[in-house]
Amino acid sequence: MPELDNATQTSLKLEHLQRQLEAAQRELRGLYDAQSTTSLDSLGKHLGQPLTYLLVQLSLADRGQTVDSASLIQSIRLLIDACTAAGVNFVGTCAELVRFDPNLHIPPDSSISPGEEVRIEVPGVVMPSGRVVRRAVVKAT
Repeated sequence: MPELDNATQTSLKLEHLQRQLEAAQRELRGLYDAQSTTSLDSLGKHLGQPLTYLLVQLSLADRGQTVDSASLIQSIRLLIDACTAAGVNFVGTCAELVRFDPNLHIPPDSSISPGEEVRIEVPGVVMPSGRVVRRAVVKAT
């Protein structure tokens, strides 16, 4: 069998590495898709009950009937608990004093520096993946 010159050997190695890279990318996409589906299924499983309770309360309000505030508050608590059970985290609680982190908090103005004490006005939301989908609104103390 004739020996291959260096350029041909290099070309074959590059083709082999390209195929390995493409296979690894396909595998990672499959893992990501499976994880995303599992997370969404988990979230849906946990959210079903509180969402239906909220839909009932909304239907009552739309028909001009009295909405029971205790039931509404209980539905909201169930919704928050369901989100937490599904891995959704909240950045702080209302009126909580925390150290300012620009990755987690919306600054009230540009004079706030990381590490300064701020008060949370509106909590933020972090998805199970760790992605911050809503930074907390904060106020200087």
